Amino acid sequence: MIIDIEKMFKDDRQKSRGWTLLEDAYGPDRLNTDRLRFSTIAQLPDLSVREHGLWFRARELRANLGQRHAEGITEHQQELPEHLRGYTLVFTGTIWCSPPPKLVRYVTLMFYKREEQKWEVGSLSLRSRLDDRYRLVHLNRS
Repeated sequence: MIIDIEKMFKDDRQKSRGWTLLEDAYGPDRLNTDRLRFSTIAQLPDLSVREHGLWFRARELRANLGQRHAEGITEHQQELPEHLRGYTLVFTGTIWCSPPPKLVRYVTLMFYKREEQKWEVGSLSLRSRLDDRYRLVHLNRS
């Protein structure tokens, strides 16, 4: 299925939370769900390694899907395979920074709410400890 991706954020965190948009890799304006891939993220024990390791892993896979793509996918969540419901999906193409004093960088995530039987979009601190329940969302290279 082809999903048209909106030009604007549904949840503009700059307006709603006072965050700063650091990066938004626009990626494709149309997303073919047949090309979506969900790769494991290596366990990265040290904080500085985790923060930069996730970024490098994303670049290695050319994972340029961000918040707008996650928001578009939630509009067509029936396209996501059921086996993904046990994972948290990470979209690294959009990076936000929270306001002072914390100044923490965040990427977008999607998680499945079993009680409501739907996917939700949220934020993941780049300082978070990631394990095998997280999947980096990207497009296959072909």
